[in-house]
Amino acid sequence: MKVKLSIVIPVYNTEKYLCKCLNSVIKQTLKEIEIICVDDGSADGSAQILDRYAELDNRIKVIHQKNKGLINARKTGIKYSSGNFVGFVDSDDWIEADYFEKMIMLQEKSQADIIAADFFYDLANDSKIVKNNIAIGVYSPCDIINKLLYGGKFYQFGLQPSLWTKIIRRSILVEVYKHIDERIRFGEDAAAVYSVVSASKIICISDICDYHYIQRQGSDCKTYSSDELERIDLLIDCLSDAFKKAKVYEIMLPQLDIYKKWLIFMRNMSAFDKSTLLTPYGGIPKNSKVIIYGAGTVGQNIYGYFSKAKNIDILLWADKNYNNYIENGMNVKSPDEINKISVFDYILIANNSESIAEEIREYLIQLNIPDKKIKWLSKEFLEKNVDELLN
Repeated sequence: MKVKLSIVIPVYNTEKYLCKCLNSVIKQTLKEIEIICVDDGSADGSAQILDRYAELDNRIKVIHQKNKGLINARKTGIKYSSGNFVGFVDSDDWIEADYFEKMIMLQEKSQADIIAADFFYDLANDSKIVKNNIAIGVYSPCDIINKLLYGGKFYQFGLQPSLWTKIIRRSILVEVYKHIDERIRFGEDAAAVYSVVSASKIICISDICDYHYIQRQGSDCKTYSSDELERIDLLIDCLSDAFKKAKVYEIMLPQLDIYKKWLIFMRNMSAFDKSTLLTPYGGIPKNSKVIIYGAGTVGQNIYGYFSKAKNIDILLWADKNYNNYIENGMNVKSPDEINKISVFDYILIANNSESIAEEIREYLIQLNIPDKKIKWLSKEFLEKNVDELLN
């Protein structure tokens, strides 16, 4: 059987979710597939699960290696692949049965180097569709380059960076991965996807939506390493090199600047602080009494940031999906609790999406919260370039 698609699944300590992932892949209606699972030094039972599935399905190849990180694991999977196209699935996610058949049919029709899809963002029983902010169609890179990284609102991607919502021509992936720094430990998808776009001739944006990205909450707030700025620079340098090679660096430079600003805000927001706390929000005076609305990544970052600062009084941490967070040991309450607090200085909208932030602002105003007490990213933060904000 000629392989139409190689599916690469990097695996690292995901034994709780791995069977559901593998079951969804082996049940694909597209039969001309091979499934390459790269066990990246798992210390749980993942390796044994993979070997058991490989005995049951001869389309599954398992490579065991020492832990080398996600980029290396994907590179290994690509190396052992034989299909002309490669797709990716993360080992704690799952896909609908006809996902890759739809992708391959669209590729055969469009002859594109990349097929890009939408995905479901699943948090417990709550699910929403995340779309690309480029219209459905077939494009050359120059057609979409002006909004590839940044779709026009903070922060909105043009083309979503997720590698697992793409099938990509193998020959391009092989060349691109030669130049991706394996020290990159976040933004691994972005490093690959935007480099691939730069090296491609035809990109097809679809409305296929059959991938389930599972957002899992830990009991602790987000924590990051002390060298986040250096790590961000590794990613930006990788993308800069790819854009320079494609001779679009000057076009992409403004988008890269906004992307870097967003990355620093998401991973090391204190880097912007000078004389005040939480400078991206226009500054929060010490000893303020605040309510945090939102318990996703931004909310967890702000909560952890103020908890370390110890000079801000967090009166309430609220989110409409509070039950999901409570189950994971987080001190998150229902938004209904806001009306029970009569004295506070600010409500901070903990979300990095301008569109969602506006929806939350309208909701809070309906609760009779004075607009002047509602804070989101400041105009200065949104309009200044990253170097001006850091210096």
